[in-house]
Amino acid sequence: MNNAGGSRAFKDLHVSEEQWQEAMTLNFHRPRQLADALIDPMIARRWGRIVNITGKSEPEHVNGAFCAKAGMHSWAKGLSRMVGKHGVTMNCVPPGRIHPSRSCATRLSTGSGSATTDSDGPLWRA
Repeated sequence: MNNAGGSRAFKDLHVSEEQWQEAMTLNFHRPRQLADALIDPMIARRWGRIVNITGKSEPEHVNGAFCAKAGMHSWAKGLSRMVGKHGVTMNCVPPGRIHPSRSCATRLSTGSGSATTDSDGPLWRA
């Protein structure tokens, strides 16, 4: 479980390179480095779970953390496709409530089985 990160709003239109570097290092590079250090032993065991707690994807203002977290989503998706065949999963989860109203409404109206498929989203039980 990786919950590294921090968020400092950029208040000015032009932000220093150091501020960008700080945001990218904390919110992208460090979680990537941690996963890189752990991935080979997970592959060797043929089992592993990496969960990255990320952030919202529609910010109200410019913030280096949001940009880094968008990169995290893309990187994690690509890596998950490479390591999944070895029994290792990687996911990004934004903080906050997950409201499966669409999934629940579909399952209730059709009366279908006890769990959704991968393409339907999170596991759901009737």
